[in-house]
Amino acid sequence: MANISFQTSINSSKPWGVRGDFLDDNYNHMYPLTLLAKDGDEVAVEVGKFAWDNGDGTCSAFGTGKPTGLVHRTISYPISDITTGASMVVPANYPCGIADKCSMLIEVSDEPTVGNKIFVNNTTGAITNAAAGATVSGATETDFKIVTLCDNTADEGIIVGVSNWE
Repeated sequence: MANISFQTSINSSKPWGVRGDFLDDNYNHMYPLTLLAKDGDEVAVEVGKFAWDNGDGTCSAFGTGKPTGLVHRTISYPISDITTGASMVVPANYPCGIADKCSMLIEVSDEPTVGNKIFVNNTTGAITNAAAGATVSGATETDFKIVTLCDNTADEGIIVGVSNWE
């Protein structure tokens, strides 16, 4: 029998989307190379999170310097076990659509502020936000900034809209 719990509540309003969805109808530029999620990495590549090009046709959820871009939700991954529920993890050796110039929905692990820049931890891939030019231990400032709090709520772990278009 499935270990997925039965739905017990509904949202009273339509959600903006899920992480990895494009935020608007702006032109979204995809990284010119199709990279495969690297097999054997301790931190899995996930939809709606940053990825780094390893230079060998693979990408990882951690790296040095600025990440290559955000992993777009392309829905081209197999459902191999319906009893485990949904996952945003890209299976190893599957292609990742990486957007390097876009407006996208992502999730931040701290309390977001509109106008703040997005920082990504180079070891864990954790996404946080802070003022432009700030120092966040172990993290790199990206070109992305928060442009909207999707539900006008500033709580840890919410979906926010980010963009690196000026």
